[in-house]
Amino acid sequence: MLNFDMPDIDGNAKTERQEAFLYLLTFAGQFSMSILSITVPIYAYILGASPILIGLIGGAGSLVYSLMPLLFGILSDKLGRKKLIVISMILHGSSAAFYRGVANPVLLVPLRAVEWSAAASFWPSIEALIVDSSRKPVAKAIKIFNVSWGSAVVIGPFIAGSLISVFNPRFPFLVAFCISITLGILSPMIIREERRIKQLEEKEEVKRERRKAHGELLFTASSILLFSFAGGIIYNLFPAFAVSLAITPFEVGVLILMVGLARVVAFFEAESIERKVSKSGVFILGSIIVSVSSLGVAYGGSILFLLPPLTLLGFAFGMSYATAISCMLAGGERRGSAAGAFESMLGIGYFMGSIIGGAIAELSQTAPYILASALGCLVFTAQLIITYRWRTKF
Repeated sequence: MLNFDMPDIDGNAKTERQEAFLYLLTFAGQFSMSILSITVPIYAYILGASPILIGLIGGAGSLVYSLMPLLFGILSDKLGRKKLIVISMILHGSSAAFYRGVANPVLLVPLRAVEWSAAASFWPSIEALIVDSSRKPVAKAIKIFNVSWGSAVVIGPFIAGSLISVFNPRFPFLVAFCISITLGILSPMIIREERRIKQLEEKEEVKRERRKAHGELLFTASSILLFSFAGGIIYNLFPAFAVSLAITPFEVGVLILMVGLARVVAFFEAESIERKVSKSGVFILGSIIVSVSSLGVAYGGSILFLLPPLTLLGFAFGMSYATAISCMLAGGERRGSAAGAFESMLGIGYFMGSIIGGAIAELSQTAPYILASALGCLVFTAQLIITYRWRTKF
């Protein structure tokens, strides 16, 4: 007599293999992007680009990433995640190949826009696909996703710098090309895209998490914009500010490394913190840390006094990011659109932090960090008002 209640062991194994591949894809995709993120500005400088042109090259990518993720997120809901992931990896690999042949630094501007268009297509699609296909609760699936890309961000720039030193400035482009094209070839062979209904318990959890009252939306959006704004200042403006304080480039690298490591630690601990203080509590705590630590960066003055506030900022970035993305992707429908909206808000905050911070840095090099601190106070105050007025705690 046949037992029709036997579990689908083969199906479970395929799902687990796909999940493992998606996390590997996340790590390798971010690793390839991190290689280009440090190589392109250095290559532009070697080609004789002016500081203004180097800024335009970076701005082209940031501007594209502010606008395009939402569009690609909507397309992933309509066309499917796998198609956009494959296209994004091929596009990213192609941009790396074209970088190798550039002799005029002006051409790096449109290529940078193409490269970041690939990223804008990749991230909403992979985020939504991981949550769609995972058998884990949303928070746990996102935790592994965050650790995957966060680890790549930590080691990617170090590897790229080493490749430039050992070989030549064009060699990292070849590595990024090989990684991206390989992922583009493997993805359609391994990824099985299907809209699977989650277990009843998770469906009930999803319903609770996706009751997006006005207060919750404001909480989430304000936190995303705050930590991405501060991140744009730290990653784009802080290195030059630190060098002006007589901190060596190596020490600057150590400080930025600590920001990345603290963010990865926060990814591991985000769930535990949420259970203790709630999601809204995480956002409020993140606003406080950004406000206080930004002042610490402004007036630190030496590596000894800069290390604690920068480490705290990295932890706040990771904690707030993990909670925000789990809130945005908790719903069962149109996850691509939600992921696109999340990534677009990240891009807008990062772009505005870089542009506004750079403009006011002409007045004083500490001004960007004072502004980030003031913005953190403003967001914290607004979140307290929202909590009191709408009784928003989630």
